[in-house]
Amino acid sequence: MSKSKKPNRKLQHERELRGWSQQKVAEEIGTDEKRIGVWERGESTPSPYFRQKLIELFGKNAQELGFLDNETFDDNGIDQGKPVDEGSQPSDITPQEMNPFQPIQLLIPAGASVYITTQLHERTPPTSFSEGGAFVLVDGQPRTTAYSSHENDVQDGLSGKPGQDAVDRRDFFRVTGRVAVAGAAFLASQDMLGAELLDRLHRALEKPSTVDGRMLTYLERRTGEYWQDRHSAALASSDLLGYVLDHFQKVTQLLEGPLLPTQHVQLCAIASKTALLVGELFIDMSYYSRARQYDEIAMRAAQESSNRALEAVTRGRMSLAWIYSKNIPAALTNVLEARYLAKENTDLTVCSWLAAIEAEAQANLHNRQACLNALDDAERVENQPGTGKDSYLIHFDRALLRGYQGVCYRQLYNPDDKQSAVYLGKAQSVLIDSLTLLDPTLIQRQPTFLTDLAETYLQQEEIEETCERATQATIGATQIKLQKVVLRLQKLRGELEPWKDTPYVKRFDGQLAALRP
Repeated sequence: MSKSKKPNRKLQHERELRGWSQQKVAEEIGTDEKRIGVWERGESTPSPYFRQKLIELFGKNAQELGFLDNETFDDNGIDQGKPVDEGSQPSDITPQEMNPFQPIQLLIPAGASVYITTQLHERTPPTSFSEGGAFVLVDGQPRTTAYSSHENDVQDGLSGKPGQDAVDRRDFFRVTGRVAVAGAAFLASQDMLGAELLDRLHRALEKPSTVDGRMLTYLERRTGEYWQDRHSAALASSDLLGYVLDHFQKVTQLLEGPLLPTQHVQLCAIASKTALLVGELFIDMSYYSRARQYDEIAMRAAQESSNRALEAVTRGRMSLAWIYSKNIPAALTNVLEARYLAKENTDLTVCSWLAAIEAEAQANLHNRQACLNALDDAERVENQPGTGKDSYLIHFDRALLRGYQGVCYRQLYNPDDKQSAVYLGKAQSVLIDSLTLLDPTLIQRQPTFLTDLAETYLQQEEIEETCERATQATIGATQIKLQKVVLRLQKLRGELEPWKDTPYVKRFDGQLAALRP
């Protein structure tokens, strides 16, 4: 008597537990809604390919998803379950017609993920074999190892007495030995595949099977806190780097494990933001080429997360790294691409920040009108409300806008063009304004603003003001170990050489001397 297959309540329960529709599940694993219904009603079971997809989607094993509950057999041990979906239908050959000693050949494509299910059915031994006997395959032919069910016959057979039905012990070991050799040869031929599977299993056992929502929330919050630590100079960039790299490693390890599609997207976004921060810390330390490597990683992760706004911010950061490296054409290319990506972004603050970066790149290339047009676009931040949850990635406010304006106006000044002198005055005015508007918690920005202001005074040959601002910048940069500013101050000192005997330059030299060790 055969048993009918029951509906797969476990599969249906896991779907409803998450509030998902059949259409949602179908989209996640790449099939249609009708097939999900067929599987839940028990009319068919998923193929191995879709079983694995469902196991990964729900984070459950085959038993927990009810795939093993619906296997039914008749009184003779023959599978009477519903057909397997997706082309895995049973053949027209009945089990009775199959040669029990027919070899099975598996053709496995290289690199393919293979899932093999075997069902062993105990068959009634042929009548030519003694009752209770066993048979084995030797040299391609069936052989019997008959034995008596009586204890005394077994003892006689093992002692080697003639005339008994029991197999000779040496013959038994010869027969079974050949079977063992044949099995060893088969295992040896599969050695490479087995080693790979064992290695994959070993790695999988060391990784978490799922990442819950609380873990993702924690990682996101921790990423934001590290960004804030950098802005506020809670630690010097060189000291903060180790903590951020450790955080980045943990996020990477989670990405290497099995994840739901939504978890993968969220972790990719977190990885992108963390890699961006590592890049910024390397810029602070003047390791520009290494910073660009992490920016590239951040870009790939942002693209994997399908987050165009994050991709735009990443390209903006890459542009700043190129500006510090004095590769202005590369900086302009990246920021123009970033502005294109940000067109659909509703956060105008990001758009204004990118416009300010473009203005600086255009100013370095002496494209005056393009620079002024970009600054006009950046002005839109003035009347915009605060940014969203990812504002820590840029922290673009009115003070930073004034800083960008000051740098641009100073670049637009040309000593050979008297009419451009107005830009130098405007540069000083907005940079003083940036220091006034600066959020006191954003300590990391102050040395940069002071250095920019000192450079404008130097262009006017106001040496006392130049040295005063440069000395203030040196003190701030020394306290937070801001190497990128220290290098700029050392370059500034070289331009002060004609006034080296003045008390202002000597005082500035005293501050720089503390940096030399």
